[in-house]
Amino acid sequence: MASNQPRINPKVDEFEPVSTLTNDDLKPVPPNQRTFSWWEMASLWIGLVVGVPSYYLAGSLVDLGMAWWQGIATVVAANIILLVPLVLTGDPGTRYGISFPVLARSSFGIRGAHIPALLRALVGCGWYGIETWIGGEAIFILLPKFIKESSWSQFWPWLGTSPLEFACFIVFWVAQLTVVWKGMEGIRQLEKYSAPILITLTACLLAWAYVNAGGFGHMLALSSRLSSSEFWALFFPSLTANISFWATLALNIPDFTRYAKSQTDQIIGQAGLPIFMGAFTFVGLAVTSSTTVIFGRVISSPIQLLEQIGGFITMILAIIGISLATLTTNIAANVVAPANALVSLSPSKFTFRRGALLTALLGIVFQPWRLLQSSESFVYTWGYNLAALAALIIGILPVIPGLLQKERPNTTQAEPSEVCRENIKLPIVDFAELQGSNRPQVLKSLADACKQYGFFQLVNHGIPSDVISGMIDAAKRFFELPYEERSKYMSTDMKALVRYGTSFNQNKDNEIGGCYATETKYLFVMVMEVILESLLGSNKTGEDDEIMKDFQDGSQLMVVNFFPPCPEPDLTLGMPPHSDYGFLTLLLQDEVEGLQIQYKEKWFTVEPIPNAFVVNIGDHLEIFSNGKYKSVLHRVKVNSEKSRISVATLHSLPFRCMVRPWSKLIDEANPRRYKDTNFATFLNYISSQEPKKKEFLESRKLI
Repeated sequence: MASNQPRINPKVDEFEPVSTLTNDDLKPVPPNQRTFSWWEMASLWIGLVVGVPSYYLAGSLVDLGMAWWQGIATVVAANIILLVPLVLTGDPGTRYGISFPVLARSSFGIRGAHIPALLRALVGCGWYGIETWIGGEAIFILLPKFIKESSWSQFWPWLGTSPLEFACFIVFWVAQLTVVWKGMEGIRQLEKYSAPILITLTACLLAWAYVNAGGFGHMLALSSRLSSSEFWALFFPSLTANISFWATLALNIPDFTRYAKSQTDQIIGQAGLPIFMGAFTFVGLAVTSSTTVIFGRVISSPIQLLEQIGGFITMILAIIGISLATLTTNIAANVVAPANALVSLSPSKFTFRRGALLTALLGIVFQPWRLLQSSESFVYTWGYNLAALAALIIGILPVIPGLLQKERPNTTQAEPSEVCRENIKLPIVDFAELQGSNRPQVLKSLADACKQYGFFQLVNHGIPSDVISGMIDAAKRFFELPYEERSKYMSTDMKALVRYGTSFNQNKDNEIGGCYATETKYLFVMVMEVILESLLGSNKTGEDDEIMKDFQDGSQLMVVNFFPPCPEPDLTLGMPPHSDYGFLTLLLQDEVEGLQIQYKEKWFTVEPIPNAFVVNIGDHLEIFSNGKYKSVLHRVKVNSEKSRISVATLHSLPFRCMVRPWSKLIDEANPRRYKDTNFATFLNYISSQEPKKKEFLESRKLI
């Protein structure tokens, strides 16, 4: 059996999540599910930028008196400034794999985090309805004339719009939902493949305007109508207004950066925002300016412009382009944040899909067609005055632990014991010397190691080096396979011979694994015989043969662990602190350090010895020895540069056998210290308790 490590978990000593705080959609995104490269991040912003609202930005500033280049420069400057909170709040999303509602908990607390998340969600729901209505209106405007002149396009007062416009709205509403229903992967695919289409269609529109207007001389000839003082009086309000354009995205950008492959990908991908905004607003300004030459009047709306151009092909391209532009903007900007906020509010009731569906339904409830009928309701209910709220929250988020503060969240801080940076050299037991005159000294060293450390290193154990190296190589070959190949062995069936979640390639390396399992089982039996002798302080007698027979028939479980390098090793653990359930564990590890044991309330790193086995006492042996030998906590740290492989074989009595303190170790001076236990007892315990560290062993103690 093999497992892929490390686990990313804020509290490494908790195995089961609390259902009122988290679910699968809120958990940190594991590295193998972080699929957003720099291009996906850039595509996300291209999809967001290319839309009807962005089309007007520079043109509106020119209408207020700025020169064309001043308007575009203002838009670009605003987005350069906006990059600061975008990258800063995006950092913990990538670093920890968490969404905005989870990130907000570090600043606002678990319950307080609902406030900024739900406020962001409220804005998103309103804008979702508005953008969906705009998308539906685009479909309506581009419909054939005879359909728009039918009775179905007549205004119904009780509805607030015509049934035909409402039907177009619902069509667009359903189209968006089909994408959202596929989750973040569906959104990633939409943004990734829509970006080149949107760029191409935008370039075609710009080329059409340039050719038909005979260039952009009319636009370029426009100079500023403002004096120096008037320009600066207009510039700063315009700058802040343009900053607020994507201010809400600066809040919940972790919802996307949590899927980024690396910090480099999220930073480079987002760095293109000022370029994209500047380029698209230039297109909007240039095309709008050209309409004065081509049609003799200004047509600022891209939808009305495409309707004016006419033609079947133009209509098809227009529907595709405007629908894609609205889809890519609306889904990313106005669905993800509300959906995640609802999941965070009630993880036991909401999933991302359910949250997205409720967001879409609320978009209808807000009746966006009524909001857009009044400029006042549009501007002051859903307009950019909400930037003040966004600014407040953005001002708090950068002081979260680990972003600008020196103190960073560290899983080791949750541990009661101190962390020691020193290595520890475990006692070494030379198995070959047990056959010679040094046997008494070796037995004493083994007994001292089991009492003091609960661990020792076993050398000269008799297992051939080619069997050991073959096992390590087989493990490496398995984890070098493509994920699709490894996933064939995924299973939760404990009876499966090979499973991945959990194992090496069953077809290719089964013989190597079988040979290794046979050798380690024999070694376990030999070591247990020596341990029995060390417990008694005398040679094994014939009365002990029955116990040895149980060990020979006992259970054996082999676990192959792969720990990939982690760029932030202090923020995670390969394995959390735990003790082993059975009698003995024989651990084979490569040359990379990682195993740590708890000794005198501190964590020490075990130095690897080539071809040696690390042997540790399990809970059952502590019970069997009546507390004479100790089962101790151990864990695995990850490496920042190197991957690590270990092969653990866990040995115990047959599942049917009862484990109890050995009668030979109980007398008046050493009363019985533990209850009887077996595998069924353990299963009953973990089904009724949340297993942590050594609590099961503690539950079996009598004194």
